[in-house]
Amino acid sequence: LKSCESIKCLKDMLHNFELIARLKTNMDKTQAFMIGKHMKCFKNNYNLNWTDGSIYILGLHICKTEVENIKYNFEPRI
Repeated sequence: LKSCESIKCLKDMLHNFELIARLKTNMDKTQAFMIGKHMKCFKNNYNLNWTDGSIYILGLHICKTEVENIKYNFEPRI
């Protein structure tokens, strides 16, 4: 996401998806993390569960660095 407007747009899209598909995003379990040096301004503006570590979804760790991705996703399987 590039800006505060992008976050608002994403939240609006999730809400519209809920209305159409009758499937709701559980915002209590939803995690977000910062990528980039200018993202810190977003952290306090939205009621999201921000994490400094990786996000674990569908059996994969999504990390901020390639080294962490290899460490958590590939090394345990080798």
